[in-house]
Amino acid sequence: MNPAFLFHFAVNTSVGAALLFAWHRDRRQSFSRALGLAYLVQALAPLAFTARLSAQPLLHTFGTAALALIAALALALLAIGVGHLANRPLRRAQLRIGVPLLLLASLGLAAFDLQMVQDAGAALNVALGLAACVWLWPLGRAERFAGVLLVLVGLNQFEFVWAGTGLLGQRALAAAVLRLLLGLTLLHAAVRRSAAESQVARDRFMRLTEHSHQGVGVVRGEQLLYANPALLRMYGLRSLDEVRTLWREATMPEAERAVARERHRQLISGELPQANWAGLRYRFDGTPIQLRFSAWRIDWDGEPAEQLVVTDETAQYDATAALNFPSSPGPLLWRGAGDSRLRRARRAARLGPGRRAARGASPGREGPARDPVQLGVVHRPPVAGLGSRARLPQGPLPRGLHGGVLRGDDGAQRPRAHAPASSGDRWLDHR
Repeated sequence: MNPAFLFHFAVNTSVGAALLFAWHRDRRQSFSRALGLAYLVQALAPLAFTARLSAQPLLHTFGTAALALIAALALALLAIGVGHLANRPLRRAQLRIGVPLLLLASLGLAAFDLQMVQDAGAALNVALGLAACVWLWPLGRAERFAGVLLVLVGLNQFEFVWAGTGLLGQRALAAAVLRLLLGLTLLHAAVRRSAAESQVARDRFMRLTEHSHQGVGVVRGEQLLYANPALLRMYGLRSLDEVRTLWREATMPEAERAVARERHRQLISGELPQANWAGLRYRFDGTPIQLRFSAWRIDWDGEPAEQLVVTDETAQYDATAALNFPSSPGPLLWRGAGDSRLRRARRAARLGPGRRAARGASPGREGPARDPVQLGVVHRPPVAGLGSRARLPQGPLPRGLHGGVLRGDDGAQRPRAHAPASSGDRWLDHR
C-alpha cells in the first residue's frame, strides 16, 4: 500500500479512537461520538480504493461499492456530529429517512459512475462545512476553526474528482494533515466543553451546600478535601486550612477507625453504593458530639472520593439523656432550679396523697382547697425512681420536656397543663 495511504489510515484511526474515548469520558459530548465514528469509517477508504484498483473484477466491484458506502456513511456521521457540535441536533425522524436514502442514492450512482458519487460527496461536504461555519462561529475559537477546516476538507475532495489518480499520494497526504488538524480542534473543543460543564456543575453544587444547615464534606483516604460552613461549625473550625492532622485520627474514637477505613474502601471501590451510620465524634477542641452520617461515592477532580452528609444530633441526644435521669451516663440538662424541683417531687412522692392531705395547709396560706389548675400544679414526665403521681410546682419546664392536657373533676380540659405518660392520675388525659 502507498505510504501516504498508510499515513491516512493511521491518522483517521487514531483521531477517531481519541474522539470516542473523549465521548466515553463525558457522555454529554455527543458530537465526539458521531465524528469519531466518521473518522473510523473514513479510515477504510484507502483499503477500498486499493481494492478498486485491483485487476480482478470481483475486487474491483467490491471496492467501488465500498467507496460509495464509505463516502455516504462518513457524510451522514459528519452531519450528525456537526449538528450536535452546533447545538442543532438532527431529529430521529430525519435520520431514519435521510441516512437510508443517502446510502441508496450513493449505491445507485456508483452503479453508473463512481465519478458522480465523488462529485456529489465533495459538494455536500463543502456545503456542510459552510453551514458549520455559520452555526459554529458564535460558539468559540475552536468551533470557528473547525468550521473552516471542514470547508477545506470538502474542497480537498474536489482534487480527487478533477485530477484523477495523478499525484494521488500527495493529495492523500494533504487530506490526512487536514483531517489531523480537524481532529485536534475537535478534541480541544470537547475538552473545553467538558471543563466548562464541570465548572458549572461544581458552582451549582457549591451554591446548594454553602447555605445548607447540614454538613457536607468530601473525603479521600485520610484527607478532608471539602467542607461546607455547616460541617466546619460542627467540628469547631473556621476554615478547612485549620485541619492539620489526619481527619479520622482527630475526630473519631480509636475503636471505630478500622471500621471507617473499610467502609470508605467499599464506597470508593463501588462494593457499597451508600452507607448510613451514627456515632460519637469529637470536635477539634476535644468536645464530644453525636453525629449521623450518609455517604456515597462521587468523582472529585477526576478521581473517586466519598461524599458525606452530616446531621448534628447532639441536642436530641442530650434531651434523651435528661429524660432518662439519673440512669443515663450522658450529659444532663437539668441545672439549678431543676434540682430543687426534683427534690420536692421526691418528697411529694414519699408522702403520698393521704399524708399530704393530713398535713393541711401551711401557716399563712389558710383557705379553702382549690382546684389543682388554680393552684398551678403541673404534672411533669415521669422520672426514673419516682411514682407516676409525682407533681411539681409550676415554673419553666426543663429543656427537652413536653406535656399534655390536664382534665379536672368536671371533665373540662385545662390549657397549659402538662401531663405525664401515666394514665393513673385522675386529672390527666395524656395526648
